[in-house]
Amino acid sequence: MRGLLVLGLVGLLSSGVRAEQPPQVRQRLEAIVTQMKGLQFCKSGGCLYRNIQYILTPDKTKKTYQAVVKADIERRSQTFDRGSYRFIFQEPTGWQLVGGTESTDVNETVYTQNRYESNSVYSRQANRGLVADLPTGYKFLYLQVLNQGQERR
Repeated sequence: MRGLLVLGLVGLLSSGVRAEQPPQVRQRLEAIVTQMKGLQFCKSGGCLYRNIQYILTPDKTKKTYQAVVKADIERRSQTFDRGSYRFIFQEPTGWQLVGGTESTDVNETVYTQNRYESNSVYSRQANRGLVADLPTGYKFLYLQVLNQGQERR
């Protein structure tokens, strides 16, 4: 039994993901999530993130961590809106927002780093562009909580 314990510990340390790193990685992600709790999703002031949850997983082959942050979006409409955001943690840069989706009653928007594509019930064709041109959600996470999608330190 002792041999299995030693092998398990050696496997964890040799995987490239340091044993002491997960708490720090988790704390840094939680700091981003805490900032999201106070963030306005839209300019009207009545839009907030609620029920924010995350899943944090190590990627031992790339020596990184990945996280998916999911949240309800509370708006004045009486519909169920959701946001889902993908992050990667890698030293020395820390957490980076790499993409996500936001679904509301009137549109579905997909994000890849600083670009978006939005499909709306009001238009037959997709809108595409830079996140900086948007008036909502992901933009504020990308530019205010984070610095161009990179963790502020």
